[in-house]
Amino acid sequence: MFSSKGHHATVLDVFQDALGVTPAAVVARGRSLTGADLALVMRARRSVTASPKFEASATEIWPLLSHHTYDNRSLFGGTGHDIVPRTLTLLLLHDGLVIADPLETVQQAMRTRSESEAVQILNRVVNDLSRIEPLISGGLLRFTALRPSLQEANRAAVLRALGVDADMRVFTNFLEAASVVREIPGLLQKEYAPQVRELYRLFGVRISPPSSVESAESLVRELAAAVIEVSWQFSVAAQDASCDLAFRGSLERHLAQALVALGTKGDLRAGRHLSALFLGRVPNLDSSKLTIRDAIAIRNEDSFEAFREAIHIGLDHLEVARLSRVPEHDRLAAFEELMRRESRLLRETAKRASFGDLVKNSSLPAALGVVSELVIPDGRAYAAAAAGVTVLGAVVWQWLLGRADRSPVSQRYFSMLGDR
Repeated sequence: MFSSKGHHATVLDVFQDALGVTPAAVVARGRSLTGADLALVMRARRSVTASPKFEASATEIWPLLSHHTYDNRSLFGGTGHDIVPRTLTLLLLHDGLVIADPLETVQQAMRTRSESEAVQILNRVVNDLSRIEPLISGGLLRFTALRPSLQEANRAAVLRALGVDADMRVFTNFLEAASVVREIPGLLQKEYAPQVRELYRLFGVRISPPSSVESAESLVRELAAAVIEVSWQFSVAAQDASCDLAFRGSLERHLAQALVALGTKGDLRAGRHLSALFLGRVPNLDSSKLTIRDAIAIRNEDSFEAFREAIHIGLDHLEVARLSRVPEHDRLAAFEELMRRESRLLRETAKRASFGDLVKNSSLPAALGVVSELVIPDGRAYAAAAAGVTVLGAVVWQWLLGRADRSPVSQRYFSMLGDR
């Protein structure tokens, strides 16, 4: 795993060691990498000295972004030429981002496909990395090479808790049946649409019956994508305590909250320790006009720095209020009132700033899902807490207690930005 804070090695060091230049220089020279270059890069990736473990403080927030390209979830390999708006906004609001290492995709292509395909992917990765080099060298992005498969123990445990096998067969069955439904009049209304609705109900979500085969397929794909994303996030975050979960839309948030409640059942009163805290409505930027240099400059603007600091201060105050036995409702209300004021100030100052022409009339609702109040006096508490829990519980507790060695209370976050 490469990290980009302080003296930690970065993915840029891999290219520098392998080729003598960074990705931006490769692109600037109009060079296409070859199979020989691929071998050099992969060898350098293996030989670069392992970085010390990245540690985030109790109030730092490092949202995790996956390699899944469905609906532009990933920073790499998406459909656009620019970083997607959600990624940029997460970067402006939080301490930094943890990104699925794109070189792991290259590595997997070498193992499971062919060298020529791996070279093609490597050249795409080089192009993508060239556009975000300042974010990496500036310590705003770090990479995780963790890439748990659907069959990996932690991830399979999450899937089982959701009632899904690692082969995701329930979803492929629905999608394969769609072609039959198109051929038989009335089958959509009589069987297929009600079954899609029932599928969602089994996940605790109510929807209206889809009115067409296309909308039914879309609903199935969206649910499958949410299950894939959420299971990956929990599996990675359980192994890398510095990551904070990051979800988009109500469906992913619902699944994540249900998993936490289920995984802590018997150890925590369900729902009591999981709070969705409103950060306010934050400026919605026109990313089509936004360059990486813009993003770095805007991030360093006093208004965004003040907003990030307000989040840290608010979380600190939240903890102090808890220790002072301030009623839960009162301390959460105080935090949200602080963030409403700060988000309003952020929007006002952003419109007047030098980048004001990039600010859209609309704004994005931002929130944090906070799981807290887990008193962890010493290492023995983990064994006591985890004793007798389900396999899912072990995954959830592993994530929850990941920062317990640096704080008497484990406080972990979901970053929740808008509906996209």
